[in-house]
Amino acid sequence: MVSYSKASKGSPNPRIRNAYVYIDNSNLWIQGQRTWASRHGLRTDPVWRFDAGKVISLIESHLEPVEDDEEVRTQVNLYGSSPPPVDTVWRAIAAKNVSVSTFARSALTGKDTRAVRDMMLGESSEFVIISGDSDLYPAAAAIAECGFVVHIWSWDNALASIYRRILAEEPHGLIRVHLLDPFLDQIGFRATSFDTSRAHISLHSIVVLDPLSHADAIDAFLSGLDEPVYRYQFEPRRDDAASCDLVIIPAAARSMGHDELNNLFQSAVKALGKFGIKVVTYLEYQQRFTRPGQASQLILSERFSELPLNVAGPSSPVSPVLSHSSVDTERVRDDDMTNNFIEVNQRSERKRQRLQATQVKMTQRCDMRLYCDKELACPRGHTEEERSYFKTYCHKKATKYAMCREGNQCTRMRCTFAHSDAELLCPTCDKIGAGHNMWDCPQSMRNRKPARSL
Repeated sequence: MVSYSKASKGSPNPRIRNAYVYIDNSNLWIQGQRTWASRHGLRTDPVWRFDAGKVISLIESHLEPVEDDEEVRTQVNLYGSSPPPVDTVWRAIAAKNVSVSTFARSALTGKDTRAVRDMMLGESSEFVIISGDSDLYPAAAAIAECGFVVHIWSWDNALASIYRRILAEEPHGLIRVHLLDPFLDQIGFRATSFDTSRAHISLHSIVVLDPLSHADAIDAFLSGLDEPVYRYQFEPRRDDAASCDLVIIPAAARSMGHDELNNLFQSAVKALGKFGIKVVTYLEYQQRFTRPGQASQLILSERFSELPLNVAGPSSPVSPVLSHSSVDTERVRDDDMTNNFIEVNQRSERKRQRLQATQVKMTQRCDMRLYCDKELACPRGHTEEERSYFKTYCHKKATKYAMCREGNQCTRMRCTFAHSDAELLCPTCDKIGAGHNMWDCPQSMRNRKPARSL
């Protein structure tokens, strides 16, 4: 179904294969994060990214084949929803000589109507839609009715039922459905930091100076915002600061006007200023506190709930594994059907045991320290400094704190486990290459000898 001009190889008018590609950035990115997290037994993974060049190579390899004696030039145009405010993905796409057009979803309908309209303009031999959203099915069907092949690429967790039926009943029709899941490792990577010299950051973004001592006030302000925001630590830390400065960027910064961004900044100045917290714009921060040529990074928050999930597609977040308490609850409900009187006593006893276990845990300090992903919800104890850190920056990302079972035979390029003592992180003492793991750390309460009674 690929159309060509009627010219022989080597002629000034070579045969051209045209391909129009639409990428729903939120669908590909956020659902990719969930796919990666699910595969690795995690609830969420906010640091997964896709490699633009590898995505393009993948979709091109599944276009209609061409004959060996034909000279083909592929024209790829990428359309997509607005990207995150700090990310290098879209700049990387533009660097590959690919036309990039970004625009936000309609706030009223949630449908990328402009994307559909732009895709229909011009003649093309094939279309590629990287989104499993059913909102785009009418456009795909209209293109197929004109005799063009439409490739639908999607993560399995975001694939609409209409596409599942096509995949099962008409896999070789004009609408062809492909799953991205088998190519997860091929097209993706994980990144927690961004070079400020390469990232486009709104100059009206909010920077809170030395925020850690005011964690409660900052957390209360951010929790009261209507717009989702991203939190970033600015590194390196300033010499005269006790903690890394906090950069706050609205998730929709690229689509917000000057007045909207300025109003948000002024609200931060008003709300935080009464606590003596110093707030500046990112522009002022760059002018006052950074030196020319200084290498600096923004470290991404681990708080996945702050990401704009309202455009993430039809599927819900990955469900956590059932805890022991939830399993016990199900068991209680089953037993209620047979012996209500006895079960009431059992329920009371189990509740008492759970409360007692919780109290014991609260007296034990969490060995994960600043790396605890449960943060303020952790049943174990955390110091006030750790709790303030969670409120301000969220938890640190812990990798390589356990040895890889495959050892030197491991072939994974980005293995999250350590392969030597030099790589091993101990979250308890926050040291790499300390010569012990967290379970053997001398600072852990489990390894402290009880005091002798007199």
